[in-house]
Amino acid sequence: MEVFGLFISVYFIFFTLTNLGYFILAFLGLFTVQFWLKKHRTRISNKFLIHQKIKQEMLNSLQSNGIFSFFWAITCLKLTPHNQLYFDFTKWGWQYWILSLIVLLILHDTYVYWVHRLMHHPRLYRYLHQKHHISVDASPFSGYSLNRTEAIIHALFFGVVSHIFPVHWLVIVVMMGFSILANVIGHLGYEPMPKNWLKLGGVLFNTTTHHDIHHLYGGRYNYGVYFRFWDWIMDTEFPHYSQTFAQATHSIDLD
Repeated sequence: MEVFGLFISVYFIFFTLTNLGYFILAFLGLFTVQFWLKKHRTRISNKFLIHQKIKQEMLNSLQSNGIFSFFWAITCLKLTPHNQLYFDFTKWGWQYWILSLIVLLILHDTYVYWVHRLMHHPRLYRYLHQKHHISVDASPFSGYSLNRTEAIIHALFFGVVSHIFPVHWLVIVVMMGFSILANVIGHLGYEPMPKNWLKLGGVLFNTTTHHDIHHLYGGRYNYGVYFRFWDWIMDTEFPHYSQTFAQATHSIDLD
């Protein structure tokens, strides 16, 4: 009973912090759209936000965050054998901390790419991923609008990775933040980056346009979450991505 009580306490801490981080960033994204991007950029999709849809996305996100928090609580409390999560920073040092964060980003992007692509298989799509693609016209709350099974599949990554190599608990927290931020930015519906971004960081990193194309074309292109390289390697990047990005970053002030 003592372990169960501790688990419930840790679970609710994770649930509270995850939802605070997610909804703060999502609302900041929504305000950015409403008070800046809508005035200066054209919407990537020609569809518009439906407030009732956003309410449902919020409810779906609460459910997803509840599932993520369950797996993070299990990981944090080391309730499974061979869990190599550690809390003493000096055990492996700051060089390993930075290296493990970079490796985790690459591994997570790889995991999401292949799982995401698999979930678009006709035999799996209806049961795993269709709920997310109800949001054709993406909003900042679309990122974690998933069905339960898909949320479990994504949560498993963070539950399993600390059983593969040592991971500091703060690396997991930072990765949670990266994941939330990438999902909010990816679903803004308007491109916030400057028009020359594809010659700079956009050479490697995904953009709002990159993921909005994924929604707009029914999931036929652009499966990565942080980076573009798996879409390059597997030839799944939208062939007119640069042209679409140029259109999305064209300032309507010039019209």
